[in-house]
Amino acid sequence: MRVYAIVRASGKVYMICALYFDAGMDVAEVQRVSQTGKATIENYLRDFESGKSKNGDVTSFRNLNLNTAQLCQLYGAVSTLV
Repeated sequence: MRVYAIVRASGKVYMICALYFDAGMDVAEVQRVSQTGKATIENYLRDFESGKSKNGDVTSFRNLNLNTAQLCQLYGAVSTLV
């Protein structure tokens, strides 16, 4: 059951980043759709933006136990590759 919770949490982080950056929703819309607090969303978006500065270098993310901030940074780093 713990693995399911981790996968579900990771999917929510991805969904929040995608709604904001890909779908063009503002923070209030993302908050309404995802049922997530504004501060949490802003933290995810800040970490995503900081990951973009890595310019696609994902070698620092080879740890299998990424925390939420690192996961957002990884999504940001990967977003610069496409």
